[in-house]
Amino acid sequence: MTVFQKVSAIWKEDNLLRRVVKNSSYLFGSNVLSSALIFVQGILAVHLIGVTAWGLIATIVTFAANINRLLSFRMSEVVVKRLGPALAEKKKPEAAALVKAAGLTEAVTSVAAFTILALLSPWASRVFAKDIHTTPWYIFYGLILLSNLVYETSAGVLQATQRFDRLARINLAQSLITASTISGIFLLKRWAGEALAPHLIEGILLAYVLGKTYLGVSVAILAGRELNSAIGSSWWRTPLSALADKRATALFAVNTNLNGSVNLFFRDNIPLYIAALLSTTEVGYFKIA
Repeated sequence: MTVFQKVSAIWKEDNLLRRVVKNSSYLFGSNVLSSALIFVQGILAVHLIGVTAWGLIATIVTFAANINRLLSFRMSEVVVKRLGPALAEKKKPEAAALVKAAGLTEAVTSVAAFTILALLSPWASRVFAKDIHTTPWYIFYGLILLSNLVYETSAGVLQATQRFDRLARINLAQSLITASTISGIFLLKRWAGEALAPHLIEGILLAYVLGKTYLGVSVAILAGRELNSAIGSSWWRTPLSALADKRATALFAVNTNLNGSVNLFFRDNIPLYIAALLSTTEVGYFKIA
């Protein structure tokens, strides 16, 4: 038997391998197309608002994302780790309690993150943007924390139920919405001229907010449908006491937060460090590089 025949035989017999490759192909294809759209929209945005304003948007996006990362518990990892086995073993009450606990925890931390962002926005506008008048922009973009109230939990549900295709399509649609909005602003600017110039930064931020809002709402709706199908439409009424190994689940969630926090301070915060020490112009060049 040749190597090709051996591989072909393994492929036909191994359902798990086929499923893994299939799911990976969905995510890979979506990521490739999304990366191309992000590249194009970045070029258009820089042409619209310039390097300095592009750096400002980068600091606004990074500030909101990192406040959320600092408080969140990576609920998608928690859900994937526990939900799949619970569904496989037909432990529907435990599965329902897990998702309910994860969703409630994430919702509380998301609201807390937005509250902290709103309170710190005046400080951020002075330290990073060097302009107190940019405060409303920080708060406006921070609304994505509320529109993605239970995104991590919902994404975990879709992954645990093998709905990678739907997750990939939603991610791609988000990129299309953002890129289309920025492209529309670019074309409108060519028609309206300088009359639109004072509102370009708000327009770019709106494009990102629209895309992120679509992502959060769509994933939550699809996750709800999957849960209704897998464990019944009244799953949300299941008492939290049905969750087994609460301590182990909580410790795992805290561990995901600690791991993410290390990356936050040493990698994800770089645009904010540059903005604080230099200016948003340098941040813009850093993001372009």
